[in-house]
Amino acid sequence: PAFEDDLSATIESEEKAYVSYRKTKDTNPSGETFFRSLDAYVRRPLIGDLSRLKTNIPKLAEYLTRYCKTDIGKTRAIFVFTTEVITYDVDSINNNTTNNTDALSVLETGKSVCKGFASVMQSLGEACGLEIMKLHGYAKGLSYKEGMSYKDTNHAWNCVNIDGEWRFFDNTWAEGYSEYIDGKMVSTKRYKNKWFDVCAEVFAFSHFSPDT
Repeated sequence: PAFEDDLSATIESEEKAYVSYRKTKDTNPSGETFFRSLDAYVRRPLIGDLSRLKTNIPKLAEYLTRYCKTDIGKTRAIFVFTTEVITYDVDSINNNTTNNTDALSVLETGKSVCKGFASVMQSLGEACGLEIMKLHGYAKGLSYKEGMSYKDTNHAWNCVNIDGEWRFFDNTWAEGYSEYIDGKMVSTKRYKNKWFDVCAEVFAFSHFSPDT
C-alpha cells in the first residue's frame, strides 16, 4: 500500500540522516530529533490481532523492525518499544518480592526491573539479527551517594555492535525516573533519550560492568 511505501521511505531517510550525523559529531545525537516516524510507529498500541505478537518474540521483532534498513534503526525500534510497553516494577522493590525477568513474562505483564528490561531488548535484538549483549554491573542509580561502593551488582543494560563499535543502551533509565516518597519508591514514566546510543567513554561515568 502507498502508506507503507511512504512510511518505509521516511524511516529509511531518518536512518540515513542519523547515521550521517553521528559520523561527524563527537556528542551523542538526539534520536528524538531524527526518528520521529519510527518512534511513532513502534509506540502504536498492540491491540486486536497485534496483541498476539507479545507471545512471539521473532514475530514481534519482525513487526517492529520491518521498515528498518540499518542496525541502528533496528536498535532504535526495539529500544523505544521497550520503554513504551514496560513500566518499572516499583511494587517488587517496595515489597522486596521476586520479579520475573524473562522476556516473554515481562511482555505479558508489562512491568519489570532492569534485568527484565534488558532481557526483552536482548531477545528482540537477537531475533532481528543484532549483535547484542545484556550486561550486569554497577550503576550510580537512585540510592547512590558520592564515594559509595557496591558489593553486589545492582543494574543491567545492553550493548550493541553498531558498525564495528560497541554502543550502550539503558532502556530502564530511559523509560522514566524514580524517587522515594515517604519511604517508598515511586516511578514516573517519562522517556529520556540520553540513554540511547551512548559511547563507552560517556557511559562509564555512571555504569560499570565486570563483563566488559
